[in-house]
Amino acid sequence: MEPAAVIWMHGLGDSGSGWSDIGDQLEGVLPHVKWEFPDAPSQPVSCNGGMVMPSWFDLGEIPVSPDSALPSESDMAASIARVEKLIKAKVASGIPRSRIAVGGFSQGGALALATGMASPEPLGAIVCFSGWVATPRLEPAAEATRDARILWCHGTLDPVVLPACQAEGMKRLEAAKFSRASFRQYPMPHSACAEELQDLAEFLALALPGRE
Repeated sequence: MEPAAVIWMHGLGDSGSGWSDIGDQLEGVLPHVKWEFPDAPSQPVSCNGGMVMPSWFDLGEIPVSPDSALPSESDMAASIARVEKLIKAKVASGIPRSRIAVGGFSQGGALALATGMASPEPLGAIVCFSGWVATPRLEPAAEATRDARILWCHGTLDPVVLPACQAEGMKRLEAAKFSRASFRQYPMPHSACAEELQDLAEFLALALPGRE
């Protein structure tokens, strides 16, 4: 079966191993998908008083709202470059970009959106769980990325990344004419749930179908 891959980024203060069980949970329905769960570098984080912890980029405040200050361009560029390096390794192994998805939770979801926009060629899919738009613009580097499949899931009771972040992201993606973006809401706080993972499995089955 033709392989596909998902690169999944964790949230602030977490690790890749904290999310690795989703690969095991979805293996039965997505046996052709190879999962990778990278670790963010440890660095000082402003919202936690400069404490050093795993973080993809500096975060100024919690809760995150649509009015929160954006990370510096250099910070985001460095994080995107880290993920892009992983994507290139997958391509070198024989998996085309069109069969690679990037996704993540919270800060990792924000990075997945930014990475998808910056990709020089369209990726197979972009997934954002409980994240936000952490870049000033949602303009893709490749025009064809406007047709990429995007799934954005969010809890309606989220006190960490406010639900308004998803609402604002929806408006911006629709205004930028992303034609295959879908949005889901769940009655939960800043976490994941079984229904959300089921929606992810169905989404990836369409975006990265198993092919002989």
